[in-house]
Amino acid sequence: MEASPRKLDVDGVVLAAGRSTRMGRPKALLDASGESFIERAVHLLRRGGCRYVLAVVPPDEEWEIRLADVSGAEVIFNPEPASEQIASLRLALAHVTYDAAGVMVLPVDFPLVRASTVVALRESFLARGAPVVRPTYRGRPGHPTLFARTVFPELLDPRLDDGARTLVERHAHDREDVAVDDPGVVTDINTPEDYRRFREER
Repeated sequence: MEASPRKLDVDGVVLAAGRSTRMGRPKALLDASGESFIERAVHLLRRGGCRYVLAVVPPDEEWEIRLADVSGAEVIFNPEPASEQIASLRLALAHVTYDAAGVMVLPVDFPLVRASTVVALRESFLARGAPVVRPTYRGRPGHPTLFARTVFPELLDPRLDDGARTLVERHAHDREDVAVDDPGVVTDINTPEDYRRFREER
C-alpha cells in the first residue's frame, strides 16, 4: 500500500539507548570531529530532510545534561536500555507526528552515513511509497531504514520479537532497495578498535 499523497513528510529516529557493552562507554557520546555521535546523527537526519527528529536514549542523569546541546530533536528516555532496539523504536513511534508518512530510523553507531543518502531514501519513498526503503552499498544492505506509516502496526506487534529486521525481510517483495555510493551505510562503530580506525581515518 502506498503512503497517502497528503502525508509528504518523514520524521527521523535516532536509536541510542543501548548500553554499548562492547565499546565500554556510551557510543552516542563518542566524539566525531567536534560533535558527539548523537549530535551528528540528529543533524544528519535534519539535513537529509526529516522535519522532526526523535532521539531515544537511556535514562541516566549524564544523558540529561549532555543531551542539552542536541538541538532539533525530541529526547525520549528508554527506561529499559538493555532491551532490544525494537523497544526503543516502539517508544519513538508513539511520538511521531500525526501526519508523518513514515520514519527514517538510524542507529547511532553509523556516524559515516552521508546526508545525500538520507535525501535519496526520502525522495524514493515519497515518489513511490514503498513500505520499507533501505540503502545498499555494493549490494550490501545498510542503514538508515525508512518505514512507511502503513507498517507501523507491524512494528508495534509484540509477536515481532526478532526486531525490525524480520519486518524488512517480510517485505522483500515490495521493499525498495536504493543503491548509494556511500560506504557509511554499512560501517558501524561497535568496538574500541572500530572507533580507533574511525578517528585515524577522519
